[in-house]
Amino acid sequence: PTIPLGRTLPLTATGRFSDNTSQDLTSAVTWSSNASATISVSDTAGSKGVAKAELPGSAGSTATITASLEGVSGDAIITVGME
Repeated sequence: PTIPLGRTLPLTATGRFSDNTSQDLTSAVTWSSNASATISVSDTAGSKGVAKAELPGSAGSTATITASLEGVSGDAIITVGME
C-alpha cells in the first residue's frame, strides 16, 4: 500500500486459525515500524494500526510495519506517495 505524505492508512491484523476461522486482532497486536520517522504506526488504544506518512521529501521511501502477538508476527511494506 501507499500513503500520501501527511495522510493516514488504517491497517488490519487478521488471525487465521487451524480450524479455518479468522478473527480481527487489530486491537490485540503490538504494532511497530522499522522507520518511524518516515512512516509511523500507532500502538495506542483507539487508534491501533493507523499508519501515517511523516517525513517531508520522503516520497518513494518505504517502511516495514509489523503486527505481533504471542510470538507470531506479520509484516506489510508501506510506501510514501506523492503529496
